Amino acid sequence: MKSILYSCVFLAICLTNSCDKEEPRWQKYHWGEATASKNGIAWKGEPRCVIDTRYPQGIDIIIDVYNEKNFHREDLLFFKIKNEIGNYSITPSNLYAYDSIPGASYGTSIDDGDVAGDSYDLIEGIVENKLTIDKKKGDEIWGTFQVALIKDKTFPPQDPSAPDTVVFTNGKFHTKLLKE
Repeated sequence: MKSILYSCVFLAICLTNSCDKEEPRWQKYHWGEATASKNGIAWKGEPRCVIDTRYPQGIDIIIDVYNEKNFHREDLLFFKIKNEIGNYSITPSNLYAYDSIPGASYGTSIDDGDVAGDSYDLIEGIVENKLTIDKKKGDEIWGTFQVALIKDKTFPPQDPSAPDTVVFTNGKFHTKLLKE
């Protein structure tokens, strides 16, 4: 009986220690680094880049932010970007429209990261909304961005203290196109 008890304790210790060494489940979907100034404060996120499979109009670059408990908190999405070096004006666009108009959106998450928080739509006239792909090497992509977004007032705010406008400037990213 003691050997079974010791085996169970040993197994529990091994499982606990192995879990501590695992990377968070979301990390396998991200690659690279992204930084910017968000409303004048340093901001950092985990980027990923995928082919837009809904409508094959280019690539989507998603920059996610997680808190210290690895709960999702923010995502900045650029969609319908050509997969080539160039400057892309970001204009009000519908993610689900079958067109090739590059767009952007921003959203927050609450609770343990799986509940939608506030969403933001592109606003013009604050900064020149743009994304630039500066360099490509294989599936790796380097670029810069700046974009301004305003809180969508269609739904009640999830975080009343969240700013009405979010402005990203001096944005830089290095990621790669992830294959599924």
